[in-house]
Amino acid sequence: MNEYAVMPLSDYVDVCDTIRKHLHIPDKIPSHSVPQKIDEVFQQGANEAYGPAYDKGCKYGKTEVYSEIEPINAQLENTLNGTDTGGKSYYDEFWDVFQNDGNRTSYTYAFSRWNVPYIQPKYKVIPTESSLDNTFSCNSALLKIEAKYFDFSLSYSRAHYTFWKCPELQEIEDIKLSPSVMIHPFSDCPKLHTIAKIVLDENTTYDMPIHYCGALENLTIEGTIGQNGFNVQWSTKLTHNSLMSIINALKDFSGTSTWRAITLGSENLAKLTAEELNAMTSKQWEYS
Repeated sequence: MNEYAVMPLSDYVDVCDTIRKHLHIPDKIPSHSVPQKIDEVFQQGANEAYGPAYDKGCKYGKTEVYSEIEPINAQLENTLNGTDTGGKSYYDEFWDVFQNDGNRTSYTYAFSRWNVPYIQPKYKVIPTESSLDNTFSCNSALLKIEAKYFDFSLSYSRAHYTFWKCPELQEIEDIKLSPSVMIHPFSDCPKLHTIAKIVLDENTTYDMPIHYCGALENLTIEGTIGQNGFNVQWSTKLTHNSLMSIINALKDFSGTSTWRAITLGSENLAKLTAEELNAMTSKQWEYS
């Protein structure tokens, strides 16, 4: 590992070969599938067609390569969190490059398929570009998203498959997620039990915002739900407080000709009193 730990960005290298040497991966990735110049790869890193860096300035691209390797082992996990034999120097080196010395603003696909239990960057992740597409998607080992490392309050446009297919993910702390479009942002996370807070605007639109998250219990909605499509029917373990957080956030359309629809699911509706159900109707929301 030490032999390849420091690699000038201007060097021309076979990126696939470098990854193999770092992570002991068999020679089965075609070289033509990835860019060859390290600094060019990092410049392209914000583009959704390119995947995350997996080791010390070593980055490969083209999403089809994902299926060809298992990119994470204990050595890399330790590097990302600063606990390997290289210690803090390796940690600093990796994150300085990956986060452009703290100046990176786009994190589309940034941590997709990293497959580590915790992501603890050197610099707080504060995206300012509008898309949070697949930022953490397909992480097979990710356990928790910690607020001290992430602040999404300035990325207010689209949350598209942001946490899609994270089978071990259990908790998302308050990372100030405030999207204007939610397209499957929390999808296929069967162990996710807590989403600390989602900040919504009355114009936020939804397409299966919380989908196949059967363990979800704790959810806090701040702001206003004003559009059709909010659906939590697959999250049958939601607490009463979580359901009331949703109901209280519904925009009041009484006195207008506007009606909206929300889907809570029969098991969640059974937890509510007649008065609480009527609170939705009185705001001119149809529920199912």
